[in-house]
Amino acid sequence: SAPRAIEFLAVGQDFVRLAWQPPEFSGGEAVTGHRVFQLLGGVGSSGVWEVVVNDTGSTATACTVAGLKAETRYAFAVAAISPIGVGARSAAVEQVTGSAATMTAAP
Repeated sequence: SAPRAIEFLAVGQDFVRLAWQPPEFSGGEAVTGHRVFQLLGGVGSSGVWEVVVNDTGSTATACTVAGLKAETRYAFAVAAISPIGVGARSAAVEQVTGSAATMTAAP
């Protein structure tokens, strides 16, 4: 199954920090990392999903995505990685990055 309950822990001018719950079922193998996807313009845009973190290399369920454009809508999704391969992608969540006036340093 896919990771669940994705949420934004922090949002800055050029980054977001995501957190999620692990999948309920990982195919019988331990999760070894996560793949993070982004869609510029958000769900329903004509954009293409891009892999922005190929493999976190960790069982941690949080990740910072940097290098984003200020005041821009993005959608994000996460998939778990195990020795079997890359699992199902989570439901997407959307966020608009902050402006220069609301900028926060990335953690």
